[in-house]
Amino acid sequence: MSFWRGLFGSTRPPVAAQRLQTFGGDTMGTRYNVKLVATTGPELAAIQTEAHAAVAAVDAQMSTWKPQSDLSLFNASEPGDWFAVSPDLASVVALGLEISALTDGAFDMCVGSAVNHWGFGPDTAPVDVLAPPTDLPSFRSIAVRLDPPALRKTGPVYLDLSGIAKGFGVDAIATVLERHGIAAYMIEIDGELRAKGTRPDGTPWRVGISQPKPGATGVHHILALPTTAMATSGDYRRYFDVAGQRYSHTIDPRTGRPTTSTVASVTVADPDCARADALATALLVLGADKGPAMAQHLKLDALFLIRDEGGLAEKMTGRFDRFFG
Repeated sequence: MSFWRGLFGSTRPPVAAQRLQTFGGDTMGTRYNVKLVATTGPELAAIQTEAHAAVAAVDAQMSTWKPQSDLSLFNASEPGDWFAVSPDLASVVALGLEISALTDGAFDMCVGSAVNHWGFGPDTAPVDVLAPPTDLPSFRSIAVRLDPPALRKTGPVYLDLSGIAKGFGVDAIATVLERHGIAAYMIEIDGELRAKGTRPDGTPWRVGISQPKPGATGVHHILALPTTAMATSGDYRRYFDVAGQRYSHTIDPRTGRPTTSTVASVTVADPDCARADALATALLVLGADKGPAMAQHLKLDALFLIRDEGGLAEKMTGRFDRFFG
């Protein structure tokens, strides 16, 4: 009896099945959500703890809403001297400066004072739509050093990382999952996401691009994701109206005013979510003509949803159509 059991029915405990696991939490004024393929047990609990700690650290370092964050302390510092910051903050600012240079300033972290002026930052002063900010520092006012990590400004500058920090938070969670050997996952923070592998049944991770209309809950496109990161910027979620004019939370750093183009949303795919996040913001600012031209120049896979008289028109660059299916 034991002979046949040894051949056909091992007495070793069965290997736990890999199945879909989910968890999430609050961060950066919104929520993060993680789906992964793994077994239950102590390792999954450790992954959840480490993922939450990773994204909480990003918020603690890069929030303008937290007075004691690294970023807030740098914003309050005097110009001239190097200001020590965390390695992650230095890396994010370095990437932001790279995207600023690539997009001719359409993405610029120095937009913070204008963001506050229009009431989209922690400063809740009444908005004067007739007097936009005139003192517009640019990314050229910022220097970054990675070792030892530090920032320096040459004049009064208020950095705002809302166009890149959520993407970096997604990447930070991905780093935790990769460290634990997770080969299949999807991470999302407020529309910025990163996917790898497939679901347990072998089908791809699927996400929806929202209809870019205020208050809409429908989906414009369903995308099937390979291993990639993706970010969407739009002008339809955070805004206010004055005298029939809509003012979006996306600020054009070159004018200090909310964007007024016909582009409703831009979705960009890239290996890194932080980079996709910043590029999507820049392309939205550039508008319906210059945005696709810049995306083509940078060889980006991007989808533009553009308002026209018939509703919404689409422009795609690169191989974005490979995500339809």
